[in-house]
Amino acid sequence: MDAEDGTSAPNATGSCGPAGGVKAHDILGNIKLLKEQQLALKEQRRLVSKMLKNEEKRKSRLKKRARQLSDHDLLAVLKMRDDLSKDNSAAPAESAAA
Repeated sequence: MDAEDGTSAPNATGSCGPAGGVKAHDILGNIKLLKEQQLALKEQRRLVSKMLKNEEKRKSRLKKRARQLSDHDLLAVLKMRDDLSKDNSAAPAESAAA
């Protein structure tokens, strides 16, 4: 302890006071780690934004195509979906019987 003001000055190892306290290299390591995490999160955010933008474009394209379908086309799509759902529901029953 300094006799003049009663405070502890950092010693040569970078610690404060006689009990050791927080070391400078620990703080620098934490700062470096946090900066790396920040960069990783920024990259992740960029990728998520890109994926979101692509999905929104895809949705817009699909809606545009759907608006151009005629009644006959829509009925054909519904029939295909119905046939596929029947095939999919029959497939597990066949595999269970085997």
